[in-house]
Amino acid sequence: MSGITSRQTRPLVYIVDDDGAVRTSLKLLLETHGLRTRRFKSCADFLAAVPVDIDDPPGVCLLVDAHMPGMNGADLQEHLQASGRDIPTILMTAQPHGPLATRAQAAGAREVIAKPIDGQDLLSRINQLLPTPT
Repeated sequence: MSGITSRQTRPLVYIVDDDGAVRTSLKLLLETHGLRTRRFKSCADFLAAVPVDIDDPPGVCLLVDAHMPGMNGADLQEHLQASGRDIPTILMTAQPHGPLATRAQAAGAREVIAKPIDGQDLLSRINQLLPTPT
């Protein structure tokens, strides 16, 4: 298998967070464990780069912050649900039982993880959302 093909078949995690340091630390954690990442500083940037009318291949998930200026993580999850897009999503929040977490889960977010994030817990949750290789 060529390097390009194997790289393209590695799971992909979209990271959406307005804090650049958080985006960078999550990128380093996930890529160290064999995952590919694409980072976005806002939900609007994510939607502009990854249109809602595409089908997500297996092995893709979304890691999104709950509290951001403009469109927040719950708004994004509701937008994706209304568009018929079912991307496995983990919502990151300091208030895992708060109203944004509740809204995001009602709109289909699969997981809510409390900040500060435990790296091993996050990796475990991502692995549970991604299909197992055959």
